[in-house]
Amino acid sequence: MRIWKSAANYLEDFHARAGDAWHHSAWEFRNPIGCSPDKVHLDVGFCRYRADGSVLGRYRSIWVVSFLDQRWAAQLRSSFAA
Repeated sequence: MRIWKSAANYLEDFHARAGDAWHHSAWEFRNPIGCSPDKVHLDVGFCRYRADGSVLGRYRSIWVVSFLDQRWAAQLRSSFAA
């Protein structure tokens, strides 16, 4: 499980984990599994791709997106993605 205290922490973590071969990612699905006025839990699937379009990996995760400091932002994820 990862908890990010800032957008910079998220980006540092992401680039360290995605690796040098990563070019882009795409959602396969995003399904809400619970929500309140200031938080949403999501069951998500996404795929990471190389520049040539070949697949690096497919992953399923649980994301928590919260309304903090007057904006919605990803706050936590539990994932098997490296």
